Amino acid sequence: GENLKICFIRDITSKKEMYLELTKHKNYLQKILDALPHAIFVKNISTMAIQTANIVANREFLSENGLVGHNEIIDKSEEYQRGVELVKKTKLPLTIEESHIYDKNTEKYIEMYIYPFINPLGEIEELLEIIMDITARKKIEQRLKNTLKELRDIRDALDEHAIVSITDPQGVITYVNDKFVMVSGYS
Repeated sequence: GENLKICFIRDITSKKEMYLELTKHKNYLQKILDALPHAIFVKNISTMAIQTANIVANREFLSENGLVGHNEIIDKSEEYQRGVELVKKTKLPLTIEESHIYDKNTEKYIEMYIYPFINPLGEIEELLEIIMDITARKKIEQRLKNTLKELRDIRDALDEHAIVSITDPQGVITYVNDKFVMVSGYS
């Protein structure tokens, strides 16, 4: 009995080069995601496990071991759940606006974009979610609404008690109130 040993040698250089190239591209894409100022997640459609998250997402929604691999639902609101179901059904992107109460009773407004990643068979494999803090914008919109209401109230008070006409720089009348029409007889 001789011991017969068989040995196979295979050159895996090209396989190793492809792996290194893929790793390089993955790291490059992660750098791009991390440079963006909004929370970004990629979730598996079947498990809703987070497959990729950027620095902002980890900072804003971090669990102790990071987000990747977890299937915690970041947003448990009914509107979010309905949104995800609608994206699954229609395979179309969706934008949701919500307000949340955070620590210290601070209200924060977010805008969430949900984009389906569809495979060549037409099935959704992953969801891209981008969450933007729009609190500052919402506060400005509310101040604008309040200012416009105040202006309408002032205009209404003026219309009730004064003759009002507005002209352009050339002296052409562009607006008159009802009292002006009633007193002048012009319409």
